[in-house]
Amino acid sequence: MSSGTGPTSSSSSSTPATPASSSAPATAAPAAATSSTVVARDNKKRPWWIWAALALVALLLLLLGLSQCGGGPDPRAAAPATPSAAAAPSVANPASAVDGAGQAAGAAAGAAAGAAAGVGALTADGASLLPVAQAADGAGSLAGQVGKAVNGEGVTVQSVPADEGFWVGSSDADRMWVQLDGKDESGYVVKPGDKVSFTGTVKAHDAGFAPGVGVDPAEGADQLATQAAHVAVPKGVLRQFTG
Repeated sequence: MSSGTGPTSSSSSSTPATPASSSAPATAAPAAATSSTVVARDNKKRPWWIWAALALVALLLLLLGLSQCGGGPDPRAAAPATPSAAAAPSVANPASAVDGAGQAAGAAAGAAAGAAAGVGALTADGASLLPVAQAADGAGSLAGQVGKAVNGEGVTVQSVPADEGFWVGSSDADRMWVQLDGKDESGYVVKPGDKVSFTGTVKAHDAGFAPGVGVDPAEGADQLATQAAHVAVPKGVLRQFTG
């Protein structure tokens, strides 16, 4: 009986035991491989152009921010422009304007008075010379009118005491001497009572003027000396008034 059980026991003891950890290395190897792969990928360097692009973008953003900060309205442009001297209205000399207005008014008044009296208009720089007492100074002198431009229109001839000169005005007391100058002839012979037109200049003369042109005391030599001025008229501009 003991010989029968001996082989059974021997058979069970000879059966090799299965190692408990025989499958462990097979599962650990893939995990180790995966870990090494991740580490290898993380250790790879990024290309240089990525860093360059990031730096360029940052620079552009910085420049954009600076331009927006400095892009406000220019205070010089917002300030109102100061009006220049050229934009200021030009104002004429008040004294000149007043003088011009006075001369125009005097000429109009003289012409109106002359027309009313039927003796025409005689003006110097636009101011009436008739009545002579109004144009002369307190002593009866017309020296203040010397150099002024004279215009006679339809003036009445009072008398013709000289070959080259005559009196014009409203009467023997209110008259002015006209002296013809130059070599030209007008072709017109002046007679008392005529109405004449001319242009000329007030010219000064001394006490010897009357005798020099042939005017004696009865013809107004003293009056010429007192007035101390006459109207010098070129012969070519004298004409008979036909208006």
